Amino acid sequence: MKKWLNIWKDEKAVSPVIGVILMVAITVILAAVIASFVFGIGSKAPKAAPTVQFTASANSSAIIITDTGGQIVNGEDLKLIIYYASNMTVYKVVDPFTPNKGTYWHAGNYSIISPVPKDTYKLAIIYKPANQEVFTAELTVQ
Repeated sequence: MKKWLNIWKDEKAVSPVIGVILMVAITVILAAVIASFVFGIGSKAPKAAPTVQFTASANSSAIIITDTGGQIVNGEDLKLIIYYASNMTVYKVVDPFTPNKGTYWHAGNYSIISPVPKDTYKLAIIYKPANQEVFTAELTVQ
């Protein structure tokens, strides 16, 4: 009976066992962190939408969108959606949405969408990498 009681009092092997368990745990955690950096798991944060400034105007048969400032943006990253304002059905999608000259939007660039029937439209320019609206407007083609 005294031998059984001595088992509980003999704690010489506890410290090395806990030490080995901690070393294995630290090794596994370290391997997981290194693997996440090597395979790029933690580096795929979505791109933030750029700061852009557009204006939209209309004449009797066209919609004119002009870049008035902000960051330079690749037109390949933009998409223009034109909705009928009355029921929000899509009239037209321009993807990629590039300016009249080149592929990059910067102050002074513009795009003309024509012919456009007489109606009221809602425009939305989407920055595709972040799937975020960067410009909206409502206008009437008369």
